[in-house]
Parts: sequence; C-alpha cells; structure tokens
Amino acid sequence: MVRFLLVHAMSTRFGFALADRSPPGLPERQSLAAANQEPLLLSASDVANLLSVSTRTLWRLLSSGRLPQPVAVGGSKRWRREEIVAWVAAGCPPRAEWSWNGKHCRRI
Repeated sequence: MVRFLLVHAMSTRFGFALADRSPPGLPERQSLAAANQEPLLLSASDVANLLSVSTRTLWRLLSSGRLPQPVAVGGSKRWRREEIVAWVAAGCPPRAEWSWNGKHCRRI
C-alpha cells in the first residue's frame, strides 16, 4: 500500500506513471501475465485441477507411483507443466514406465 501511494504521489506530481515507463532506449516493460500466460511450474492444486481430481487423490497417485515426480522448490513441490501434459498424452503411464528428459518423453 505504501509503494502504491508513493508511485501515485510521484505520478501525479510529475505527470506520468512511474511503473509504466521504461528507461529511454529500452523496450516497454511487460507484465509477467502478458509475457507468459501459463506458469512453468504447477502447484498440487493446479495439477489436481488440470487432471480433474482432488488434491488428496493427487497425493495418493504420487505415493503409489502413478504420477510423475515433482520438483522441490524451497519447501514446496511443483510439477513441470510440459511434463504433465506429455504424461497425459502418453496415456498416464506409471512412474516406473515414464521417462522425461525435458523435451522428449518415452515409456520404458
């Protein structure tokens, strides 16, 4: 809130919006939402929504080895969007039969 008030006060005083301007010679800034519509990493609730299951079912699938392994980001687990999409396209194979190298997937 304080940052907003500061930016608002500066923009009204100097007649322009500070947050919307880029330094001269640089391209205009884009928000993250405008640059990338889809996040690279998905939370458990995002993956559950993508697969149309509950979060509890998602954790059961992970525990039973029927879901690709998530990535640890700090203290949370995240799944790569591309991997989940490729895993579903491959027919949702068990983790023991799933291989992902970043671009290509295959059933082992």
